[in-house]
Amino acid sequence: MPVFINEETKLFHLQTKNTSYIFQILANEAAGQVYYGAKVPVKPSYSNLMTMEEHDCTNTLSEENTSFQLELVKQEYATQGKGDFREAAYVIQYPDGSRTSEFEYQGYQVEEGKKRLPGLPSSFDDEGTDATSLTVTFKDRLYDLTMNLHYTVFNDDDVIVRSASFENKGDTVMIDRALSAQLDLPDDNYDLLQFSGTWARERHLYRNHLRPGTQSVASRRINSSHHENPAIILARPNTDNNQGEAFGFNLVYSGSFLDTVEVDQFNTTRVVTGIHPDDFSWQLEAGQSFQTPEAVLSYTNAGMNALSQQMGRFYRDHLINRLYDK
Repeated sequence: MPVFINEETKLFHLQTKNTSYIFQILANEAAGQVYYGAKVPVKPSYSNLMTMEEHDCTNTLSEENTSFQLELVKQEYATQGKGDFREAAYVIQYPDGSRTSEFEYQGYQVEEGKKRLPGLPSSFDDEGTDATSLTVTFKDRLYDLTMNLHYTVFNDDDVIVRSASFENKGDTVMIDRALSAQLDLPDDNYDLLQFSGTWARERHLYRNHLRPGTQSVASRRINSSHHENPAIILARPNTDNNQGEAFGFNLVYSGSFLDTVEVDQFNTTRVVTGIHPDDFSWQLEAGQSFQTPEAVLSYTNAGMNALSQQMGRFYRDHLINRLYDK
């Protein structure tokens, strides 16, 4: 089974053939990113990867827990208004006008297979033989609103498929921002690779080293367009076709999108990908739910060719060739 869960430490370890993706529930009951990279052994905790530094002039969780500063914590799906000033993955406006969410961990569910996303292109495993899916649930402390983080691991592919959904059973809220995936990395020594162009000369490769601040690839054209593509790569400067580390991100969506890479004041990197928040606002009434598109994440330490093959095999076997099966 590729999903390992330690209920005592609230740690989740997803394993593909060659990679590990690890996150853990934090002191504030939100999810924190621990590790994404080459496959590592399953352990009850990874305290060496969860060390926290305390910095002056930075908001703390409480007066007692001054070492817990959200601006310094690698998070799994972050919001705004709680001391983290980096790019948010989601923003919800509540009936009183507040845009600060208080989601707390509730539990998880693991099931074999991968369900299709209604109304959206998505990967799937109807037979339940090729994939394992994990849903981690959080509930707003003040409102009857639930947030689910969805993960799928396919048995023969080095990819992690991610998305998020919201379910409302209370007062109407407005979702102002709902991206599909976030990845926080501990340093900024990466090049950003994007594929831009225009009609009749699409998909030109541009490679630039990360710098402080934000670098974005986006489309507001109501489609992904031939100008920009919802796929980016972060690669070490020495990574080439045959060797080196690289992370691939691809949004399974043909509408307006946003891929943002932010390097903060402490030289850490945050990547978010999903529906472009400009001109996006979703009224979520009682009894309704909202599902984000899927994002496909892949890691390799064997160069760009390996990353291309990993993503290509996944799309061939679990999405493109199966879109018209049913």
